Amino acid sequence: HHYTTIIAQVQDLTTQEGASLAIICILRDLRGITASSYNRRTYNLLFDALYPTIFHLLNRVATQLYDDPLVMTAVIKFMQEFVRVIPLAPTLCRLS
Repeated sequence: HHYTTIIAQVQDLTTQEGASLAIICILRDLRGITASSYNRRTYNLLFDALYPTIFHLLNRVATQLYDDPLVMTAVIKFMQEFVRVIPLAPTLCRLS
């Protein structure tokens, strides 16, 4: 499975030089993919593809690279895009 291979490679990067740039680029790409999930179906597909693997990786990145402002900015921007509730708004309104 390609996704698992990519995650394993990124996990190894946290100990190598140049890891910051690779992580920033990956998170920028994931943010773009997340931004294109404009309805509930595509958002749910994305969520299922990323959770929980990407969150364990983001936790590791934040723990090891907390002092790199560029990496942490990329992490925060990705999370901001990922947790937006626009695709879930109709569901949330029905639950209220």
